Amino acid sequence: MFSRRDFLKTSTAAAIGLTAFTNRVHAAEAPLPPIRRITNGPKFHWRGYYDVDLFDPTNRFVLANEVDFEGRTPMPDDTIRVGMI
Repeated sequence: MFSRRDFLKTSTAAAIGLTAFTNRVHAAEAPLPPIRRITNGPKFHWRGYYDVDLFDPTNRFVLANEVDFEGRTPMPDDTIRVGMI
């Protein structure tokens, strides 16, 4: 007879295995699209809006930020440009 603890161990292991298998099957079915760079230096560009679409409805433009620094939080005297690429 299985204890509750044994049941949870077995079902958790089975769920993890099934998830890993399912992810591999889906990855094989849907190859990733090609990637290409759309900006270059010397400034740094990134997408920084979690609640706004990245692309416009026609998929022609990308919303992005541009700064002179990287790897730190913006300071009060820093400038961040917002624009479309």
